[in-house]
Amino acid sequence: MKKITTIAICLITAFSFAQNKPSAAWTTTPPSSIMLGESLELEATWDAGTNATIHDVNKVQFNLQLFDANSPKKNKYEWLMGLQDKESSGKKSGKSTKTLLIKKDLKPSSELAEGQHYVIRVTFRTSENKWFSLTEKIKIVAAPSWSLNFEGKVPKLEGKKATAKVVKNPSKSGINSSNKVMKVTVPKGTFEWEVPYMLGTKIKFNDKNGKYLKFKFLTTSNSNITIKLVPWIDGWSKEFAYAEGPTTATFSNLELNTWYEAEVFMGNIENKKGKFPTPGVCNRLDFNINNTTKKQKQEEIIYFDDFELRQTSTL
Repeated sequence: MKKITTIAICLITAFSFAQNKPSAAWTTTPPSSIMLGESLELEATWDAGTNATIHDVNKVQFNLQLFDANSPKKNKYEWLMGLQDKESSGKKSGKSTKTLLIKKDLKPSSELAEGQHYVIRVTFRTSENKWFSLTEKIKIVAAPSWSLNFEGKVPKLEGKKATAKVVKNPSKSGINSSNKVMKVTVPKGTFEWEVPYMLGTKIKFNDKNGKYLKFKFLTTSNSNITIKLVPWIDGWSKEFAYAEGPTTATFSNLELNTWYEAEVFMGNIENKKGKFPTPGVCNRLDFNINNTTKKQKQEEIIYFDDFELRQTSTL
């Protein structure tokens, strides 16, 4: 009789261990950063656990919250905004999809106090009064002070031996579904002073407007690319030397015909008169592609799109 009792206890214990706890998982992981005023597409699967369903009041919800490590409160997460999935009520498991618009009046992450950061959370309560949350850290950035795509009016595109022109997007996929982009072609034998450029950009590189220039690019000719953007400050005539700052981005082993993002820092710009502690207006931007010598070693074809000037780095 003792043997039977022991077996029964083991079976009950094994059953209790096999029970599922509340859980959730991102179908697509939220981005690491998002801009004020942009929409965040969120999707996650969830399960209330064994013998439980989603609570009829505290349903599945996507939240934007502020975490404060220095808060005296027991709950260090402050709710800022969120959307409930009303259809989740009373269900054991399922999938929720919502679009969360990030309010423009929120502080960018760069302005938060030390110990604070934003998070995206999936939260719910079960019919057994158990709470669950899935948390992902996210950076919120301010809107760019200057931006440029090639769908509408664009600065004048010039070049001597090399060319720059607006064309159809050769690969509407991945991170860039734009219809139009800029194509830069630099033939073999091109000198540094013959590279293509944009004229009339009117970019202001300073602490207020930003010094980080972000852009998308695609190469069809070389998987190893060095992109040097050369800004001409406060005019473009012979009286003003162009900037020689470290405004380069280098990549290797890229997939051809694939869009990537890059970023260059425009804060250490110099000219023949010395450094600009607060750089002025850039009216011309040159595009130097893999030109490490005086002449281009081979033809390079590269596409650009979605330029943005930001106060802080986003990559």
